[in-house]
Amino acid sequence: MKKYFILNLVLSVILIIGFVSCKDKNPPKPPIVEPKDATNVDLVYMYYLKDGGLGAGHYIYKIAFATKDTRDASSGIAHKEGTEYLFVINSNKPDDDIKPTLGEYTASENKDNFSPMTFYTEFSFVRKFDAKDAALDTYRIKEGKFTIEANKLVFKGKYESGEEFDVIFEGNYTEKIENTSQDNPWKYEPKTPVSKTEAFTQANFTDLKDYHDNGTKYLYISMRKKNNDQVLAIGGLGFVLNKTANELAPGSYNVSDSKTVGTLWASIGFIDQVMKGCVLAYQQYRTEVYYIASGNAVVTKDEIKFTGKSHFGSTINISYKGDIPYFGPDPWALEPKEQTTHTEDFTTGTFLDYGDFRKNGTKSLYCTLKKYNDQIWATFEFILERNANKLPQGTYNVSDNKAVGTLMKSEGRINNIITGTALWYWSPIAIYFVDSGVAVVTEKEIKFTGKSHFGSTINVNYKGDIVMTKPTGIIGQHSINRN
Repeated sequence: MKKYFILNLVLSVILIIGFVSCKDKNPPKPPIVEPKDATNVDLVYMYYLKDGGLGAGHYIYKIAFATKDTRDASSGIAHKEGTEYLFVINSNKPDDDIKPTLGEYTASENKDNFSPMTFYTEFSFVRKFDAKDAALDTYRIKEGKFTIEANKLVFKGKYESGEEFDVIFEGNYTEKIENTSQDNPWKYEPKTPVSKTEAFTQANFTDLKDYHDNGTKYLYISMRKKNNDQVLAIGGLGFVLNKTANELAPGSYNVSDSKTVGTLWASIGFIDQVMKGCVLAYQQYRTEVYYIASGNAVVTKDEIKFTGKSHFGSTINISYKGDIPYFGPDPWALEPKEQTTHTEDFTTGTFLDYGDFRKNGTKSLYCTLKKYNDQIWATFEFILERNANKLPQGTYNVSDNKAVGTLMKSEGRINNIITGTALWYWSPIAIYFVDSGVAVVTEKEIKFTGKSHFGSTINVNYKGDIVMTKPTGIIGQHSINRN
């Protein structure tokens, strides 16, 4: 059995067994009496849950109304104060169009008598909400009748306090019925194609290992957009990578159901309360999910841009800009955490010209200093003008902005490669990954002082010739195996 779950959103708002009881330990308060015209309401949603987890013989509908013009018509999000009326009813077996049986539904107070043509008072309630959808008051329904007509929904009943109220919706409610039962893997996706565009700056990257049991690695990126701690949008992209991959490499990835390396896994829908594969979801008052069936993602070092189509043909544009982390072994594992001071003097070094390695119109000069029969190293990556033919004299600050006149900050050990500026000790192995500092360069001398990732003080001095030569390999190719 799979132990990994993707976007594991147990949507209690649409499952009978997940409803929160409206019982209150305190005596019920008198309700806020609505003006008469408030009984004419908007129908926010009408969900068909099949048996709702209650077993054979149940045909459950969850129906939500709200005071007119208080909730957005598509998302259901509140934008002004109002009242919500929620009912859970058990119909006779619906017809082929999942329409509930017409007629009167009387009150039932528990699961034992939640029979056909009743509404369940335990899960039916009235709630006052403010403009941010925070509950102001909640009231239980004591008794009443819920009537379904061809183009009309009516409730007349009483609060637990005994106060009478009614709710009336007139219009074509059948077009709003959504099949949200377990049998429908595409529940919550609108069947009318629309265009959705979301830009994210927050994301979790989860290495799900060999999730597909086919010798690959499944990297799932769950993006979030929040407002006042409420999740407004969720973007999920599942990348199928080589089993040895330690990062999401820049490139182009097409949506496919093949589960092969270099693809994005096409969504197979909502299975066992989990949205599988690539999706765009809105988990607001109403749940809205777009199951991605096709498309392409372009990945760069700090950005992902996706364009595609959903199961029912909606156009989906998702972008993410931010950190795309290395997810292999701990990049800082080789640096001692105890803060110490290290001072090393060198007289032998190589200075290799890697040209525009950073692809930003600069030049990378990679310097390797060695001593004691190659047992101690220091490495620097200077960022120079593109046409530079020597290391200019001056001051170079450690940075990760790749700008001319800086030293590359270390990102630790990535794919077995020691990156950026670092001080190396081979026996016993200890590498100090430089996080900050400054190097002063003169004609035949480099003096560096800085701090490592875990706060050790690093002093490196070099005296000797500084001559640029062409490399034979890839920048930073020095690995921990000294290949």
